[in-house]
Amino acid sequence: MSQAGQAGEGTVVITHHQTSGRGQRGNTWESGKGLNLTFSAVLHPAFLRVSDQFQLNKAVALAVHDVVKNYTEESVRVKWPNDIMIGDRKVCGILIENMVTGEKLSRSIVGIGLNVNQKDFPVTTASSVSIHSKDPIDLAKMFDELMQSLEWRYLQLKREDNERLDGDYLEAMYRIDETHSFIINDQNVNGIIRGVDDHGKLIVEIDSAAGTFDLKEIKYVY
Repeated sequence: MSQAGQAGEGTVVITHHQTSGRGQRGNTWESGKGLNLTFSAVLHPAFLRVSDQFQLNKAVALAVHDVVKNYTEESVRVKWPNDIMIGDRKVCGILIENMVTGEKLSRSIVGIGLNVNQKDFPVTTASSVSIHSKDPIDLAKMFDELMQSLEWRYLQLKREDNERLDGDYLEAMYRIDETHSFIINDQNVNGIIRGVDDHGKLIVEIDSAAGTFDLKEIKYVY
């Protein structure tokens, strides 16, 4: 990661085998050798205010979502804040580390771990794209598609096409407008995801009242 942190915008550092990648909530991400796509991309979104940094999360998550959905007929969704799901199984984890100068983002390191051809996982909640596409996938071809998609979504963000980003993210959200269980304050409650607020917090309707939650305040129940 330090190598990526010193690189210019557009630099991509690829890892062919990963055993201790970092994810949300301090989780680790393990990737089989030569089977998946794990890489970090360096961006310099100096046009983006710190208060709007979740727009970058939306752009990156949608970039991966847009590619993955072309490989399967099953439902591909973005699980807030930025995991990619096929059905109820996670195929991609995304971690974005932002550096700030004043009120703007000066540098962002976008880490993406996408399970592509791996078949076996230590947990039942994980899966890979090829499991759902039924065929082996050309890693080089998919990587090129991801780079093109990431560039397209990043340029969309740069020209402040937030209405399109917001709409596409809402449409792609996992479990949106459905009643599901969540753990909040160590209690199991039923709620309905209604979207995200301007700061990237999850909006959940509970007992007909909407509340907002950050990553540490709410947990999905499967």
